Amino acid sequence: MNEYSVYLDDSGHPNDQPYVLIAGFIATVSRWLAFEPIWLEKLQELGLGSAFHMVDFMSEKRTKFQEDRVLSQLRSVILDHTLRPFISAVDMAAYKRVQNEFALEEAHGAPYALVGRHFAKDLNKWQAQELKPGDRTLVFVEEGTRHYGDLEQVFKRDNIPIPERVPKSTAQVQPADMLAWEVFRFLRTGSPRRMRKNFDHLTRRIRKKQSLGGIFYEHDLRQLCNELQVPPRSCIQPGQNPVRFGGSGDIKRVRKRTIF
Repeated sequence: MNEYSVYLDDSGHPNDQPYVLIAGFIATVSRWLAFEPIWLEKLQELGLGSAFHMVDFMSEKRTKFQEDRVLSQLRSVILDHTLRPFISAVDMAAYKRVQNEFALEEAHGAPYALVGRHFAKDLNKWQAQELKPGDRTLVFVEEGTRHYGDLEQVFKRDNIPIPERVPKSTAQVQPADMLAWEVFRFLRTGSPRRMRKNFDHLTRRIRKKQSLGGIFYEHDLRQLCNELQVPPRSCIQPGQNPVRFGGSGDIKRVRKRTIF
């Protein structure tokens, strides 16, 4: 039996940013255990302290050569110890347009829950192809994420194990932090020709077989609503909402809209 772990981080905000996404890496537990001391040693060697946060790193003054040199060394540690990345994102302008017409959030969750559920679908597909009987996978997410409670509800409804939260200082979640930053920047620029070298190398393993992963644009969200018969808002009476769900044994609660 092999045990695997996925560590995920998020980027973006549903209120005022163009995308909400989650991203991270999967590896065997033994590889993650081997990763931690090497990662921490590399951070000390590069003068980055005891924890790496991409936003902080990119805000510091360095030449492009210095930046590439540091990221190249950190990236090598990540790629040497992980099997592949996972990425799931939603275009927030599209989400809000479809949300105005359909009870999208009530039926499928706030943006974080939506991309989390799609990640779970991708993970299940990968497990069916790669894992042997008896293997298992645990999922961890960086704590403090907005709408984590909504993700819990969606996962309970679908009988999916709920990801466990871990501190941002956890070494294994820091590669996800780097990847989430790179994905957000790439999506915001909107041009493959402006792909950063670091992003290119971090995602090559999945781009050889598919696109970046689950990126929800308007046509994807409309297709989702049509296929799963999400109620149009024009059919919902004021003060009423037909969408209710809960996990096994939970009271089925009325879902509410929070994203406008």
